[in-house]
Amino acid sequence: LSRIGAGQDDVITHIIVDPRDSKRLYASTWSFYSGDGGVFRSDDSGRSWRLVGLGKETVRALAQAPTNPKLLVAGSLTGVYRSTDDGTTWERITPANHDDLRNFDSVAFDPRDANIIYAGTYHLPWKTIDGGKNWSPVVKGMIDDSDVMSIVVDPSNPSNVHATACSGIYRSVDAGQNWKRYGGIPFVFRRTQLIKQDPQHPDTLYAGTTSGLWKTTNEGGEWKRTTPGDWVVNAILINPKNPQRVILGTEREGVQISENGGASFVASNNGFHHQ
Repeated sequence: LSRIGAGQDDVITHIIVDPRDSKRLYASTWSFYSGDGGVFRSDDSGRSWRLVGLGKETVRALAQAPTNPKLLVAGSLTGVYRSTDDGTTWERITPANHDDLRNFDSVAFDPRDANIIYAGTYHLPWKTIDGGKNWSPVVKGMIDDSDVMSIVVDPSNPSNVHATACSGIYRSVDAGQNWKRYGGIPFVFRRTQLIKQDPQHPDTLYAGTTSGLWKTTNEGGEWKRTTPGDWVVNAILINPKNPQRVILGTEREGVQISENGGASFVASNNGFHHQ
């Protein structure tokens, strides 16, 4: 379809489709060795891209505010940055040269208040309730030195927050003030890349790990692996109109599609040069 960046080593970490105009896309990127990276925008469904901010930054996280789509936040190795004008200009909203507010791997907005932002680092998660003026660590109950790879805030209940980390899956029922790690997934499989909530059934969660896809239908009370254990799951999409349709992006098995809520998958890789 297209290329992002001028080098051959660019890694695309997130793609956001603007809810106001599906031809407008945002992408966050970093590079292995060329020093490129940043936030890119496309206005023609991904056929062409232009750098709109954070050039040369290692941008590993990107989110758009549900209450104000003009508002974006990006997490990079140097801090959290915000744009209030569709990505045209960016400002840092974390202090510079802070010992802990760096190396960001995930960002998430509260679905009802764009001033409330969660941000996960290579170490532990942080939170602001005033648009970045002040940040507080939200770490109680989480194993120290947890790389927080993704944060999901329940759109119907913003106090219900999930986070995935190298130490497992965590849930908070009080907006991050306290965390409890889920059991049920064997310790050896604990490195969880991301978690997704069924849009129609909040008690159903899918966890993408380095050892397959895991699913619970009772809010983490019991987990079951639904794929081979050697699958590395990097992306999960759930059809909001038909949650039985689940699409995975994997490390070497390419794209895998399920029509039965993850019970079985069929490969869908026609057109890919590699998987």
